[in-house]
Parts: sequence; structure tokens; C-alpha cells
Amino acid sequence: MTRSAEQLDQARRQWLAGLAARHAAEDSADSALALARGEWMCGDYEDAIGHFIQARDRARQSAEAHLALVRAASMTGQRDLESAALGEALALHAGDPDLALHAALDRVPEDLQAARALLAPHRERALCAEFDQAIAAIESGHPPQPVQDADPRQQARADSLRWVMAQRRTPDAHVGLPARVLERALALAPADGITLECGVYFGRSLRLIARATTGPVHGFDSFQGLPEAWSAQEGAGAYSTAGRMPWAGGNVQLHAGWFEDTLPGFFARETGPVRLLHVDCDLYSSTRTVLQAADAGLVPGSVIVFDDLLAYPGYEDHELKAFLEFADKRHLDWEVIGACLLGREVAIRITAR
Repeated sequence: MTRSAEQLDQARRQWLAGLAARHAAEDSADSALALARGEWMCGDYEDAIGHFIQARDRARQSAEAHLALVRAASMTGQRDLESAALGEALALHAGDPDLALHAALDRVPEDLQAARALLAPHRERALCAEFDQAIAAIESGHPPQPVQDADPRQQARADSLRWVMAQRRTPDAHVGLPARVLERALALAPADGITLECGVYFGRSLRLIARATTGPVHGFDSFQGLPEAWSAQEGAGAYSTAGRMPWAGGNVQLHAGWFEDTLPGFFARETGPVRLLHVDCDLYSSTRTVLQAADAGLVPGSVIVFDDLLAYPGYEDHELKAFLEFADKRHLDWEVIGACLLGREVAIRITAR
């Protein structure tokens, strides 16, 4: 039975209330961590960070609690908290491979040798070995060779690395952690112009954009989820906030509705150049709609950040396909200015049209 938006929102809130009641009764590391993860899934990021900290403080012997805080701080762009939490975590759990991997990726692209040194003790672990090989490819400038009979996810990541290496202009386009792509894009985007995100969900990335932008920021989302299936696991309606519109900053204006209904009118009113466009649409059809609507504003210097361009099975048929078709049809020249190493996030700058 399909639940209504109101039922979905009520179910989420009841679930969170249950986690909060458990934590109030137990006040343990486990209950704090469960509540933090629940709040994160429901978009209550500030509350989640507070409970991730509680979980870490109540179980400093747990590498899992440290890692959860480090990752949450990274994804919300809290660099100082991330650095402090990672330093403490490594001091207490120097042998943990997941912490070592995060620390290694934090060094990309600034210090590739240090990144590989951090991974060296953990190369027997498949994921650490995969990232070590990727960093070695960046160092040498030689893309990795295709692997026969590779896991489809690993194959997608390797193919994506080769694609980025073929498109980039400088090796420092590779960054190690997902949020760093958006941070890099914001730093390299023009000072003036329209700033918008298409695909807001609970507003985590929109908050990063808003904090780094002095002018208005526009967020577009149906808040009802995907209009069609993206994968077997993510069908129509996935990523719905059940109509709940998040708060993302005082300079943010949200536009609720399907892209084809909201974007044309917006660009009829806002006729200036696009400074930064964050595309988190997932689907080919939605990405095509966004790019077509934004077409006139995409000028040399405009930066487009794609949240799911690469590195998952089937990526060729969605955001990447929509962008390549659009760029070819509009005769755009472009360059990759940031790409998450073996990840999905890619920032592209228009250089000519």
C-alpha cells in the first residue's frame, strides 16, 4: 500500500520520537548514535551532529562512533570539527582502516604521497587498495587498466576515473571527499550571477551553498521525490520529504514543484548569467529539463556541479548522458574543475559557447 505524504512524514516523526525516547531513557553511546543516524536520515542535521558528538564522547573506545562524527562533519562542511574529530580518532584508533581511508582522502590532491602512506598498512582491504591504485594513477598520469570480471560497482568507479583523467586539465581536479567538490566549485565560481540548486531533498548541500554565497540562493524541488524510477532500489517517489520544505539559510528561497513547472518561469524573470548550478536530479529526464531551462544563463565561467554524474552502475544513462547531449547540441566547451576520486560528484566549468 502506498502511503500519502502526510502518512510518510508522520511515520518519520514517530520513528524519531521513538529514538529520542530511547535515548532519554538509556543516555548511552548506542542510543545517541541511533538517534543521530535517524536525525540525519530525516534532515535534522544540526541535531544529528550534536548526537554524533554525544555518541563519540560516551564511547571513545569505539572507532565506529568517531568515524560517524568525522563523516557527518565532512558532509556538512564543518572543516574545523572534522579536522579535530579526525585527529582525536586517529590518536585513539590508529589501526582502523576506515579512519585511515578518510584521512588519506582528506590529503587528496594536496599531498598524494602522504595519502598513500596512510593507506599502506591497509592495502589488504579491497577498498583501501582500490583508492591506493587510483591515487597512484593520478600520480603517474596513467589511467588504470580495465579489470576483467570486476564487480559492477568497482568497474563503474574505474571507468569514471578514466573519464575524469581524460577530461581534466590539471591533476588537482581530483579531490578525495564528496563535499570538497562543491566547496571547490563555490571557490572557483564567478562572484556574481544566479545561484541555484535543483534537487534539494532535506537541504544539506543547499546549506553549504548558502553559507558560501552572499547573494540569494534558489532551491528547486518537488519535495515529493523522484518522478520516475532511477534504479531497482530507488523508484518513483524516492527521496521524498513528504512535502516538508527544509530551512537552509536566510538567503535561500525555495521553489516547490516539478522542474518543468517552476524553472521556465524563474528563468523568464531571472535573465542574468548563472554563477553556480548544483544538479542533484539523478535522472536523465530531470537533468535534461534543468539544463534546457538554464540554457541562456549558462555562459563562459558558469559552474555546474553534478551530484551523481559518475561512478555507479548505469551512470552513463542519466546525468552524464543529459549533460553530454546538451553540451554537444549547444556547442559548449567545458572543463572538469573538480571530481571526487572514485566518486559521483563532478564540477564542470563552461569555457566557451
